[in-house]
Amino acid sequence: MLLEVIVAVTILSFSIASTAAVAVASLDSVRRAEGDEDAVQRATALMTAVSMWPRADLDRHLGMHAQGDMLLRIDRPDATLYDVSIADSTGNTAMLHTMLYRSIADSANQ
Repeated sequence: MLLEVIVAVTILSFSIASTAAVAVASLDSVRRAEGDEDAVQRATALMTAVSMWPRADLDRHLGMHAQGDMLLRIDRPDATLYDVSIADSTGNTAMLHTMLYRSIADSANQ
């Protein structure tokens, strides 16, 4: 009888420990997801601002530049196209990418 109680308590202890480990892992996942969502929202705000820049501003920002904890890269593959991407601070994970068109006449009007 005493052995059965010890085995039951041991099984109960392992199940409680497993449940606690799953709860901790779940909370960690939620925190990481919230952090990722915040980073994407900030990247979206930056991309929105960059998408409104005229040719002159885009030309001034050609190349890769740190923007807070993100990297903004602007390339001009063609006279009227700008390739814009935003990555995390390491540059390993691209968060947003788009192409912007600015006519050559826009630079003459500025």
